[in-house]
Amino acid sequence: RSAPPSFHIESMGRNVAFQYDGPEIPVRSESEYRIEGFVRTTGMSAARVCMSAQFLDGERRALLATSRRTSYIAQPLGVEWVGFELQLPAAPEGAEFLGLVVWILQDATWNLDQPVPRVSLVDVGAAAWFDDISVYRLPRVEITTRAPGEILDEQGDSVLWVTLADSLDQQVTAELTLVSADGTEIMRRQLHGAKGAAVASRIELSGLDPGLYGARVEVIDQGRIIVSRSVQFLKQAPLGPGENRHVRAFGIVI
Repeated sequence: RSAPPSFHIESMGRNVAFQYDGPEIPVRSESEYRIEGFVRTTGMSAARVCMSAQFLDGERRALLATSRRTSYIAQPLGVEWVGFELQLPAAPEGAEFLGLVVWILQDATWNLDQPVPRVSLVDVGAAAWFDDISVYRLPRVEITTRAPGEILDEQGDSVLWVTLADSLDQQVTAELTLVSADGTEIMRRQLHGAKGAAVASRIELSGLDPGLYGARVEVIDQGRIIVSRSVQFLKQAPLGPGENRHVRAFGIVI
């Protein structure tokens, strides 16, 4: 795509898969990962192409519960190379490496939404080229109120807790946005990541009026959002005369 060579697989009417066997891709526990790349196809009318990824343990065995795949990509019209993206959740304990697999899947395998019995079409001579595949380790981002049910009341702390840690051990900048239920922007603030161990930052919300709010943290790299986390929470009104705090809270839960 950007320069030769690219990786090529071809199907003569069957499913084809190839597992990456180049230099190992080490991973860090609790870090999220994103895989990006491009694919070009020929001879595909019924078949589809995709990439899957999963974490591997120290013995290079797949942790199958972590497996994710891209959407099934058809041969596009008027586009030579199609970009794809795949994101994996936080690497679990025991994950040591990242495994990648590229696939050409025939109609009978990928197209499970069609009624059965049916005649499955087969593409003989379907081919795919993969190129410019990149693996990114993403910053760790968390946002929460630490309140049960994300319900804030006047007798507890009205606080947002934001954790932002750069998994590449470089400082990162992110943006926190707070909006009301009608979309009015209440707050916009720049945040900075921490080096080393992640530390939760305290964002005071004590001045907010009662109501429903949404908070979002976005990490942007070269104009593109690479991580986004959000939380919706309710700020309760103060108790009125004679109100029972526990009864009201119970009603809100229901």
